[in-house]
Amino acid sequence: MEVLNILILSTKQCRLFNMVKRKRLVNLSSYLIIFVCGFKMIRFINLNSNFDNDLKRLNKLLIKVLIILAPVPFINDAGSFFLLIASTTQKILQLILCRYYLLFPFI
Repeated sequence: MEVLNILILSTKQCRLFNMVKRKRLVNLSSYLIIFVCGFKMIRFINLNSNFDNDLKRLNKLLIKVLIILAPVPFINDAGSFFLLIASTTQKILQLILCRYYLLFPFI
């Protein structure tokens, strides 16, 4: 029974670890998008010294993208942290209930 519990815990931890790795890739991709948008904006500003409509449009677009992408890493990390706590708490509760029913099977 204990070996089975360890195997179940190990597979859950592996799934959780893979999920955390995927979320880190999402974090890296969001930072890559922010970097590319910023690089394009700086290049456009250096090539065009006057503020025309294209620059204003790109500036607004950059601000919108940065506002949308800024909370993405925090949300992903909070989700991973919540899943880690929830899976650990669930496993602890399962072990407590299993022990309780083994000690008092007729209650």
